[in-house]
Amino acid sequence: MEYNSLIEFISKNKEHKDIPCLEIKEFLQNTSKSNIYAVDGGNAVIIDGGTWIISKVRTAVVLYNKNRVNESHTSYIVANTENAVKSEPEEEIALPKKIEISEIPNHFRKIMEVEECIKSVEKAEKDDIVLCDFLFIPDNVVIALKINELIKKAEKKGVVVVGIGKTSRANIKGNSLIGFLNSMNQNKKSLWYSILEPASNYTDLVAKLYPLSKYTYRINTNSKDIENTLGILSYYSSDTAIPGYPYPLIRADWLARITDNEKHLEKTEIGKNKDYRKLSMDERSMDFHERLDEHAHK
Repeated sequence: MEYNSLIEFISKNKEHKDIPCLEIKEFLQNTSKSNIYAVDGGNAVIIDGGTWIISKVRTAVVLYNKNRVNESHTSYIVANTENAVKSEPEEEIALPKKIEISEIPNHFRKIMEVEECIKSVEKAEKDDIVLCDFLFIPDNVVIALKINELIKKAEKKGVVVVGIGKTSRANIKGNSLIGFLNSMNQNKKSLWYSILEPASNYTDLVAKLYPLSKYTYRINTNSKDIENTLGILSYYSSDTAIPGYPYPLIRADWLARITDNEKHLEKTEIGKNKDYRKLSMDERSMDFHERLDEHAHK
């Protein structure tokens, strides 16, 4: 297959003019006696009946406390239709006015992630850091209200909250924001950051947390001492597992993941329910691709 024309197409359709000059600042790694909380969430669809979905959601919290590590997680089975949601254990969450049925499990997961971050802030002491696996840029009004609540409670207690985005489609004049900053600093073997825009209650920035890492991340934080906070994050980003990403969040990610084996076990248990038989035919409205995949790999 000829790829040259496709690469040329992308290059031509990216704008290269009038790219603003972003200030790059360096910072130093440092340590802290503060507690570090890391929160992440995962979700997976177990059964899709077309007009209803049953999924599994898990939130995980990892606490680094004076060289001790405490880990905990909470799992939910979530059922939703086009305009309603119910979970076990039960949690009441609001839905935005406009949301696709397939997005409701993910919305539930995001709300519960923010809730876990709020709980961590409530447990934390002054100058502790709560790491969140999401940026403070909400998908909808419901999540926006929760994130505002998180930041306000953190401000009141003197707790630093940090949101980290593993991926980003943000751009500068058609150029990938992360790609542009990486290309500007590809020869730098130092820790650096660039502030994008101070929001009303947090700062939006991009940072490299390990000198030799190929990755930089978009970060949101309410910290009043950004270089100190980034220095602490860098200390926790030196692990060989994935250099450049805070290890507490890696641990939280692993704990929160829903495996294929879990999905299979949950589906088997649901299938044992005699009342489910009345609904089982609905699966055939959505699962034919799975059947094709099964036969393709035989």
